[in-house]
Amino acid sequence: MKGLFAGACAAGAALLLAVPCAAWGDAKAANPALAKMLEVGWGTSSQARAAGDEQARAALTAGGRSPQALYAIAVLLIKQGRYADAQKHIDELLKGESSHLPALRARVWLSAMLKNYGGTMVAAQDLADAIGDKESTNADDETALREHVSFLGQIYGFLGGPASASVRLSERKAAERKLAEGLSESRLAAFEEARDAVLQKHIELTDAKDAHTDAAKEASEDARAKTLEELAAQRQERADRRKELQERSDKLKGELKDELAEFARQDRPLVTELAQLERRAGALNRELFRIQAEINALQNLLDSERDAGRRQLYVADLERLSVIGARYDADLTAVNRLAAGVQSQRAVLAARQRKSEADVASQLDRINQETVEMAKRDKRADAIERRTERSSPSVPASAVSLRATAAALATYAPFPLEDEKARILAELK
Repeated sequence: MKGLFAGACAAGAALLLAVPCAAWGDAKAANPALAKMLEVGWGTSSQARAAGDEQARAALTAGGRSPQALYAIAVLLIKQGRYADAQKHIDELLKGESSHLPALRARVWLSAMLKNYGGTMVAAQDLADAIGDKESTNADDETALREHVSFLGQIYGFLGGPASASVRLSERKAAERKLAEGLSESRLAAFEEARDAVLQKHIELTDAKDAHTDAAKEASEDARAKTLEELAAQRQERADRRKELQERSDKLKGELKDELAEFARQDRPLVTELAQLERRAGALNRELFRIQAEINALQNLLDSERDAGRRQLYVADLERLSVIGARYDADLTAVNRLAAGVQSQRAVLAARQRKSEADVASQLDRINQETVEMAKRDKRADAIERRTERSSPSVPASAVSLRATAAALATYAPFPLEDEKARILAELK
């Protein structure tokens, strides 16, 4: 076996878990570390990866880069999703032991997982060549070999279905035909059955995805139609309300105009009466001024007159003028009182007018605010309507999940991680 792996040590230096080579005759010395590796590293967390790497290095140090160790490490790396690293270990293993069936199967699976479909078909042919064209006389051995054949059928079903857009049809057909030519009739039946099962499952998943997408599209169209209908109804409601507000505004302005006209009508006679009273008050003031001037003149004459007879005449005139002045003053007081009454009536009218104007202004302001708010709602509705009309139905999460499932290799040909782990652990005991 040493001869088979003469070049493996140099290759190991480029790998993730490169350690100094040990003699492969001591390969069993790695068993405890390999077993512990599969226990502590069996997960996808950073802690599991670190623990697995530590035990893998310990195993390679103890037992060298034996096929058993390299395959066990590759299985662990597949579990952790480190497919490129796993393929490096598988490639190293197959350089020394090209007929290692589990490794050959792993290389087929990893190549497909890494979307190297040309490499997948080459690796599939290598696995088919290793299986051979003769059926085993041992039933258990043949059953195990049939499982590999069925796996190859799943791979070609995957290449012809989910991955068909990435694989040239002529190349796939030629590779499949070459592989099929090396299979016995019963093995070919197993191959085709597995291949067709994958294709059928892919069709079913694709149909289910399309059904979910169509249902979502229909629901989205219904929702969009409902949204547009609701927007139209709301827009019509606002249009009706805007018309109602305009009519209310026109009515308020008309009523205020009529009310102001009525105030003016009531105020006109008061203005006329007040003007008359002001003219009357002016005339009385002028008469009082004239009388007061005469009284002042007579008083001056009286003060300077020494003749008793003349003084008596002056006194009589003063008394007469005082009586006349008192009468004018009483008339002026009455006129002023009437004018004050008229002014009071006009003030009441003015206060009523200001109140009416303020009430109408307040109502018109509320109408204007509501109109402005409705205009904003119209703009928002227009934006929503444009987005709704431009929007395309979104793919539902269920369809996205089905699409991912329908495209995944693991859906049709999952790597038998738990089975391989159990088998390796059994071999390590």
